[in-house]
Amino acid sequence: MTSFSTHRPLGSLVALIGLVVLATTATSAAANPGGTTDVPFPPPTMTDAWTNTERTDAIVLVGHDFTPGGSVEVALYDQSGAQRLETRWTTATVGGFVRDWRDGPAAPRVGISPAGVISAPFAVACGTTAKVRAYNQQTARWSDWLDVHPGC
Repeated sequence: MTSFSTHRPLGSLVALIGLVVLATTATSAAANPGGTTDVPFPPPTMTDAWTNTERTDAIVLVGHDFTPGGSVEVALYDQSGAQRLETRWTTATVGGFVRDWRDGPAAPRVGISPAGVISAPFAVACGTTAKVRAYNQQTARWSDWLDVHPGC
């Protein structure tokens, strides 16, 4: 008659627990079947537009909350937002210490520039109305729309 031992070695128990932990970790790290991704930062925003003081037909567009150091496509559209008129590529600021532009390189640091800020110049005819938005390439997110009314 053959007898089987009912005593299990400790190594088998540790291996079993390890497999359970590994399986739990693998299933919790699986891709979201809905395809949505939670983004831990706010969406990019276009905040301001003003007329360039050197050229009355040029405007400068400003936005924030883009990926610092990332590529951003700034697109100018017609008044309805249906037809793209012009596109500019720019890089969002990385941030860091800044000093007043009128001071020399030996001047003390004045403050910290924010990260993720963009600006882009466009030529727009006086008295026209346009819309602008920007695409953050790293997060694949569009900013909100900004109405542009250059006053000359």
